[in-house]
Amino acid sequence: MDTVVGLITDKQRVLTIHFPSIHFQFGILLPYNSERIVIDKLMELKEKIPLQKWKDIFAIILCDNGIEFNKLPEIEVDNNTGELISKVFYTDPYRSNQKAQCERNHEYFRLILPKSNSFEFLTQEKVNTVFSHINCVYRPSLPGIRPFDLALQIFGKDFLDAIGITEVKPDDVKLSKSL
Repeated sequence: MDTVVGLITDKQRVLTIHFPSIHFQFGILLPYNSERIVIDKLMELKEKIPLQKWKDIFAIILCDNGIEFNKLPEIEVDNNTGELISKVFYTDPYRSNQKAQCERNHEYFRLILPKSNSFEFLTQEKVNTVFSHINCVYRPSLPGIRPFDLALQIFGKDFLDAIGITEVKPDDVKLSKSL
């Protein structure tokens, strides 16, 4: 997990969740930056997903030491059962290479929403559109298959529906500000 910021003065930012082995990433719009809003948004997502699927998909969570992730260990345990459902780990300070593929996917994001552009106009639907396009780009490291296709096979359509990611046909993919 990571967050992407538009202008430093923006309240909104995007929480990105990346699955390195398949280059799949999606985003959750945060109306402001705080440890509490990250937990609240993840708990909203958790409510949309069956518990076993959550445990399978989010068994391990890696994030940096940003203040927005300070309370992330709160989601490790299911509030209803007390069962350990996820394990949170933090990268070492100043070691963005420990989540390098996440940062690489942010380069696709920045083709559409460049640095020094405000995020205040974003809605969750727009964030979903951005990541739908990103996930439908063929990658050299995944010959002949897109991150979207792998996510559909591994996580299922119900999960993709829950996170708002849809298929974009190859000829319709846009990775520019015009999106």
